[in-house]
Amino acid sequence: SIVVESDHDTVYVSLTIQMNAIVLPAEATDKSVVWTVSNTAVAQIDPYTGLLTGVAPGDVDVIATAKDGSGITGMKKIKVLNYVPVSSIAVTGLNNDSIVSAGNTLQMVAIIKPDNASIKSVTWKVSNSLVATISSSGLLLGRNPGKVLVTATADDGTGISGSTIIEVVFKLVQSITVSAQTGITSIKEKDSVQMMVQILPEDASYKEVEWSVSDTGIAYISTTGMLVAKKAGTVTVIAKAKDGSGISGSIVITVIKKTGIMENSPAVISIYPNPATDYINISGAEGKTVKIVDEYGRVILEREILTENELVNLNGLSSGVFFIQINGDVRQSVLIIKQ
Repeated sequence: SIVVESDHDTVYVSLTIQMNAIVLPAEATDKSVVWTVSNTAVAQIDPYTGLLTGVAPGDVDVIATAKDGSGITGMKKIKVLNYVPVSSIAVTGLNNDSIVSAGNTLQMVAIIKPDNASIKSVTWKVSNSLVATISSSGLLLGRNPGKVLVTATADDGTGISGSTIIEVVFKLVQSITVSAQTGITSIKEKDSVQMMVQILPEDASYKEVEWSVSDTGIAYISTTGMLVAKKAGTVTVIAKAKDGSGISGSIVITVIKKTGIMENSPAVISIYPNPATDYINISGAEGKTVKIVDEYGRVILEREILTENELVNLNGLSSGVFFIQINGDVRQSVLIIKQ
């Protein structure tokens, strides 16, 4: 058998598409074919290469005939259409927006005329990539304050293009609301919680914040906003915008003293030394699982504790802050600073 394929079911007058023949079985000795068409007034085809050219509007059967004398053929119907060139392109931002803040995106739109143009795809470009960049789909990314000319050029070979000016502005943070990921306002000693921020306006150019706490003796906070309680008390968690606006937000978190470190377990688990260098010793956790987690929440090491007093090698860890979690009957988070 022969299966005739092409990337398109249509071809425009004076343009070409490539026809392909799949010959079965795959182990056939001679897989060559001869190409013909049912109506040469509608389309013509190279008998050896299968390159089909549109001649006039209409339907045509494209036929591939095996050259091995078997008489086997394959066929596909192709529609030939009149070619309609692009006559004009109007460019605008989505919803007619002409301003985008640095660090944010704006979808550009190309309005092609006539509506029945044969090829409506365009190529996008900007006049200054330091001010903004644009993707092949027309998504504009503001980079630095300034104005940029955005141009869409027709892909049909006519050279027709359209353009518009987009202004990139730097929009400062106006407010920051701080909260815990779980919505809590209190945690127990040695526990941790991820802090979060809501920044307004939503299209602020630079949304990075700097985390800090009012009392590092009560709690520690990482650069990513992971808060670790050290001892009982109250602490203010602060997130300050890094865009130079001076805007900050805060929340008061209460650290509650744990009444029993080893709840639901008669064993006393000890983890030392802290800070650590090359190893930590875990005692009282035989048969349980230990996880070492970094400040991003990634599990760096996970293993079962097999002995009453077990050394855990830290040589594979880089310097930083890690959390030790003991699973099973006991859940405990301990701050480890590897020097």
